[in-house]
Amino acid sequence: VSLATDQIGTQLDPPAHWNELGATISDLPPTVTLRPLVVVDISRKVAAEPGYTASVADVLAWEAEHGRVPAGAAVLFRSDWSRRWG
Repeated sequence: VSLATDQIGTQLDPPAHWNELGATISDLPPTVTLRPLVVVDISRKVAAEPGYTASVADVLAWEAEHGRVPAGAAVLFRSDWSRRWG
């Protein structure tokens, strides 16, 4: 299952959130959220350059250290921007 959304940090918005004909949260199988997780830490790069944008190179560097991203994994980026929130 692939969800085209950028809103999975603090909640999961199902397709019905932006498409009235899309699946609702109750339509989605539990495997949507129960999957391997990879966290790519880009916090040092963001600290040095606040406008830094995560890239494929960051994922490749993670893989060089930890091995391939598991099939079906959710890949999230740690930027530490939350430390800047008041």
